[in-house]
Amino acid sequence: MIYLACVIIILPACLKDKENDTTPSDDPTLAALTFAANDSIPHLDEAVFTIVNDSNLVYNPDSLPYQTRIDSVFPTFTFNAPSGGAILYCGDDTIVLTGNDTVDFSIQPVRLLNYAANGIDTMWYSIYVNVHQVDPDLYVWEQRNPRIYTHAGSNQKAIWFNDALYLFVSSGINNYLYTSADGSTWQQTADKFNGLPTYNNFKQLVPYDNKLYMATETTIYRSENGIDWTSIDMSANPFIFTSLLMDFDGKLWSIIQEKQSKEYYFAHTTDGTTWEQGTATPAGFPISDFACVTFTSRTKTPKALVIGGYSADNMPLNKRWTTENGDYWINLSIEQPSFGSLAGASLINYDNKLMLFGGTDQDGKLMTSYILETTDEGLNWVAPDSTANSMPEDFALRTNQSVVVNEADKRIYIIGGQSQYQVFTDAWSGKVNHAYWE
Repeated sequence: MIYLACVIIILPACLKDKENDTTPSDDPTLAALTFAANDSIPHLDEAVFTIVNDSNLVYNPDSLPYQTRIDSVFPTFTFNAPSGGAILYCGDDTIVLTGNDTVDFSIQPVRLLNYAANGIDTMWYSIYVNVHQVDPDLYVWEQRNPRIYTHAGSNQKAIWFNDALYLFVSSGINNYLYTSADGSTWQQTADKFNGLPTYNNFKQLVPYDNKLYMATETTIYRSENGIDWTSIDMSANPFIFTSLLMDFDGKLWSIIQEKQSKEYYFAHTTDGTTWEQGTATPAGFPISDFACVTFTSRTKTPKALVIGGYSADNMPLNKRWTTENGDYWINLSIEQPSFGSLAGASLINYDNKLMLFGGTDQDGKLMTSYILETTDEGLNWVAPDSTANSMPEDFALRTNQSVVVNEADKRIYIIGGQSQYQVFTDAWSGKVNHAYWE
């Protein structure tokens, strides 16, 4: 219960003119509430308030940013008719509004009592100023499944395909497929495949044009469901396939090696069958265990980025390559040569930045900074603020993991991988908080 002290509101005397006699308004309703900008408290003036007269409620539906202070606010109250006086009740403080008031909204609700100009009619309002209580830039990680499978199988590749997670595993003797909608519950969809050899390097599997593609030196394999595969004989070509690279610019790309010259080139196809040989790979371009991602730049230009991997003579690389057309690649490492060699890492495009996960360094040791990120399209890389984005303590460092983004849900999945002594068959999931609000 609120006990109101007696407040005397002095109204200007009405000098009645016989020719201009007016009746004071009986409307005490609030029309608008705004906050003035404050250099020491950013974002205050961004608050947009909704007024619900039926329930005497005032609030901002879109919360102010995390940690915005509301203890020193310059509010402006606008009423639908001239006010006979207004009072704010802020916790134990009572403020008679003058228009030059500093108000503490941190103790909520703040109560507003407005008198109509007639000095009789009144209206009460409860004012709530909403501020996000959760850090919008915080990544929340959790383990979704500790063990997807128990059989042997270190050759893994997880992708997002047909609105689900697909995990392909090869033990060298058998092939397996596991599927999941959320990373928690997995089904073994197949333990054998139609049209695939017994052993496959699933690590270079690439989705393209609603199909899945794999390659050996002289054969392309294609599937629409991950179980039934069609083989396409490529032995008549003057080159062999080294690694499928990416889906980019409406084409499926691969790194190939000419049979006669032994030189490496890029090649691309639009139908998976007819391949066109492109430019030679630049010196220092990887042929295996690289990380690759495609994305659209801030200038709306399609780009691809390749990081690390092994050269043709099996040396770990520290280079980062970017392209806008798939044939001509720029070495970003020339300007930033300090980026260490790594292999077996994973690259994704997420939340307006590129993120690099895991891998091994030039000595074959697991990367101690498991996550790196860049906001300038691959030129400069830093470890994220550990208070905002770090893996849980029970997460084991690893290489050759699959990192998958569900674009619809804006959720990241980390699946499988291995260390020097262990093959991981677990699934982790993470999401930045502000992705929920969007």
